[in-house]
Amino acid sequence: MRKMYIYMLLPYIYFAILLVFGLIIIKLIKKKKKNIYKVEKTYFYRDIPCYKNINLVFWLLYNFGGSNNDNLYNGLIGAYLLMWYQKGNIKIKKISNFNDNDYQIYFNNEFKGQNNFENELYRFLKLASNNNVLEKNELKRYCNINDDNRIKLKYLFKICLNDVQKELEKNKLITTKYTIFDILLRNEAKIILSDKLLIEYQNLIGLKNFLLDFSSINEKKLIEIHLWDDYLIFANLLGISDEVKKQFSSLYPNTDSFDFDLLGDSSVLSSAYKGMKLNLTSILISIIFIFFILLSGDIFGAQLTKILIVTVGFAIIFLVLFKILKGK
Repeated sequence: MRKMYIYMLLPYIYFAILLVFGLIIIKLIKKKKKNIYKVEKTYFYRDIPCYKNINLVFWLLYNFGGSNNDNLYNGLIGAYLLMWYQKGNIKIKKISNFNDNDYQIYFNNEFKGQNNFENELYRFLKLASNNNVLEKNELKRYCNINDDNRIKLKYLFKICLNDVQKELEKNKLITTKYTIFDILLRNEAKIILSDKLLIEYQNLIGLKNFLLDFSSINEKKLIEIHLWDDYLIFANLLGISDEVKKQFSSLYPNTDSFDFDLLGDSSVLSSAYKGMKLNLTSILISIIFIFFILLSGDIFGAQLTKILIVTVGFAIIFLVLFKILKGK
């Protein structure tokens, strides 16, 4: 009698084991937390660090800054827009003199940047615009219309990070270490900064401290205006553009300042990424479930029951794939 009850409970025990197994896999493939280098928090740096390379700054903050990734994406776009504006690659027209958020961005028909990411970002923003004119909420709408657009923009940032990392490895400014689990589960490697690059990262944090220090306003009055333009670019990446613009406006009241927040809600990109991970996880669990059902022998009783369960599993897979391919 006891054996009969155990046999009746086997399907539920089997499903519970499968569920636990699936949760373990999700936990293993989950992205590891970032390493955060300990730097001197009170250090001040007044020059432009990281060889004035904003892609490198983005890479350092992404991997070691401990800040929100979605805010970093928004900051990188704002940094590039300011740089393009300074170089005359775009024109910016204020719609309202009372609100820095009201503006239109005019793109040129011809553009050639310094790297592949810059060219692709310029092209993407042009595609999001209406007749080469981009307004504040247009990029957000473009990303919300179709998941493909959001995924493409997210992928562009990934290209930027990969390109920077390859260049740093080539120049021996970083070393990467993989464990056997990192390789099998495709986790990110542990990144070790060289002494030279660690100094640049320390200088970047020092610049942030300097820009946020209102007590040094008299010292900042002596800084040439072209250096303030660079400060504003880096402030976007560091997430302190509002604070820096207040100081900039008080020192140079007749110059233009803009508040770039093209993505608006930072979840615009993260929702697409999380949705994609959820879709892939659903497929993985369904495949594992089907695999164990097919090897389960007579635990689930009638063959028809097994066929129905397997059919439901395949239906889930096809529905998820259809959703991904349709981009909705």
